Amino acid sequence: MPGNFIDDGERLWLIDWEYAGVGPPLFDLAGFANNADLEAFGSVEVATAHWDAFEAIAALRESLWAVVQAGVTTIEFDYDGYRDNHHARYRAVRSRMQT
Repeated sequence: MPGNFIDDGERLWLIDWEYAGVGPPLFDLAGFANNADLEAFGSVEVATAHWDAFEAIAALRESLWAVVQAGVTTIEFDYDGYRDNHHARYRAVRSRMQT
């Protein structure tokens, strides 16, 4: 989320308040890339298999989140479209992993 980025003029900080850094940092980057429709970060030295796995997990998590939210919220939002978009991304990454 854009609010998770803080630029103090000298350094760019990525703050993950929701999960408080309880998981691998690469998962947070994959989640960010997934939500921002970005491809893998070329400047990050990461084994492709690791990146692809985290990217797939992040996309699947977002897709499943939309399924749950659609069933419990009264907020007007296109949860079906959000789910389908992220599930398509998940399938694309899985396909790339299998080749």
